[in-house]
Amino acid sequence: MRNINKLILTLLLICVIFSCKKDTEKFANIPSLEFVKITPSVAVEFVDEVKITVLYRDKDGDLGENDPEVKNLFVTDNRNDVEYSFRIPNLTPEGSEIAVEGNFEINLKVLSVFGDQEEESADFSVYILDRALNQSNSVTTETITVKK
Repeated sequence: MRNINKLILTLLLICVIFSCKKDTEKFANIPSLEFVKITPSVAVEFVDEVKITVLYRDKDGDLGENDPEVKNLFVTDNRNDVEYSFRIPNLTPEGSEIAVEGNFEINLKVLSVFGDQEEESADFSVYILDRALNQSNSVTTETITVKK
């Protein structure tokens, strides 16, 4: 009877160990983005700073770069296809494989209305590159209004 109890306990322990999933399994080596928010919903040209927040995830954590010349976060103004580039600093030490997740807040300091209109609608697309040059999905913000 004692051997049967040990066998059952051992089998249960093995089942528990193999049924556990690491959190990193929900991540992929290719970075992914989700749109969170954009503020303000109405921006005055040349005055208001527009802030875009996106959620990022990356299984191997190779996001960011310490070289200030390297750009790895890109925002496209979908009104005119102008692309703004930014640098994400290293989020993990070189050579480590640590799953990362968090929010990036992107500040667009200068927006304007094109043409003779008093206001226009604007939205933006965002994507990132990791150090292996894997490109994330592109996310599009909600639409905001830019006023003169």
